[in-house]
Amino acid sequence: MIVPPAAVKSPYYSNAALKATWRIASERLAEAEELVMMGFSLPPTDLIVSSLLATTRRDDIQLTPVNPKTAIVDRLHEALQIPHAQIRADFAGISDPVRVWVDANVK
Repeated sequence: MIVPPAAVKSPYYSNAALKATWRIASERLAEAEELVMMGFSLPPTDLIVSSLLATTRRDDIQLTPVNPKTAIVDRLHEALQIPHAQIRADFAGISDPVRVWVDANVK
């Protein structure tokens, strides 16, 4: 199923499979010690994901943005009220961040 990037997604979230996916995501996020965000910039218009991350994550979660733009670090800090110390910025604002992350983390 594809949920298009639209301001109003309510009709899509009545689908049982999509509801189950979001429920499972919420449960796993509540348990996760680290969340690696590959190329996702947490746009201000994506209130669904922002809300999910803000309300279901552990307070001590380590966020690792893998993104060519450094602005993602401040965006995570401001939008989710996560201390900078919990945001691993090693893979933000670098060239080819996905390849660098894979090289550093996949054995």
